Amino acid sequence: MSSALAWIRSARLASQSYIALPIWLGMGLCYAHTRQLLPWETGLLVAFGIFDQLYIVWGNDLADQETDRHNQTATIFSGGSRVLVEGALSPAAIGRAWATAAAGVTGVSVALAGLQSSLWPVLLGAAALLLLWLYSYPPVRLSYRGGGELLQMLGVGLVLPILGFVAQGGALAELRVDVVLAMLPGQLACAIATTLPDEPSDRGSNKRTVAVRLGVRGAALLSSGLAALSLGLAWRTGLVPGVLSLGLGAVLVSQLSLHRARPGSFELSARVFLLLTAVLGTEAALVYALFAG
Repeated sequence: MSSALAWIRSARLASQSYIALPIWLGMGLCYAHTRQLLPWETGLLVAFGIFDQLYIVWGNDLADQETDRHNQTATIFSGGSRVLVEGALSPAAIGRAWATAAAGVTGVSVALAGLQSSLWPVLLGAAALLLLWLYSYPPVRLSYRGGGELLQMLGVGLVLPILGFVAQGGALAELRVDVVLAMLPGQLACAIATTLPDEPSDRGSNKRTVAVRLGVRGAALLSSGLAALSLGLAWRTGLVPGVLSLGLGAVLVSQLSLHRARPGSFELSARVFLLLTAVLGTEAALVYALFAG
């Protein structure tokens, strides 16, 4: 039972929403044209999201072991799953699981390419694998050099929606670029927000995140501005009702009262939660509108 619970912890299933929503956004953009979901492709895209999320969390756990070992301010949003630093699972076991997840991403991408007679799913699947490598592993390791948040934005904000779109048979010429671009600032906001609690250990490990370079307050303010920009752009697409935009805006504004929050405090966890809620709520509203419209 303890081993099973450790694997569940390592999977960090709450972060599945970061991956699933962008894929469904792309699927919704295709559905708005075709008014149908292809059953096999839909199932494979769900599988892709699961494998990709596991590939990311297990890969980051392996890459960040030393930094996580010194992290005293980890939360459910950040700091890794802790299974390696606590000895609940071995690096070898996580490594094997990570390789299995990578194989899953590759296999699903090939299957989608076969169903659609297109190379795009393979190319996008390869991009998803490559971005994590560039983010966490030498020689590039941008999460430590600075720029990791931008890589996360590109992967979640561009690769996944486009994959969802083309895998459902969408032609790129018909892609609503304004909807995809609307979420890019929000995805960057999420990438910054989830590093806020880790600022002390990241600073000690010379990990040049935005939170380390700007400080927790500065990074949180930047994340808030990006989330607000994303909400405004989403409203301009005509898909998100004004009342809902105001509600999400109120959620976003409410976290500004927690500007004194520091890593390790409940208040900072609450601030991150509210920031993520505003961004993911915006994306969920777009997904709903595309399928309901």
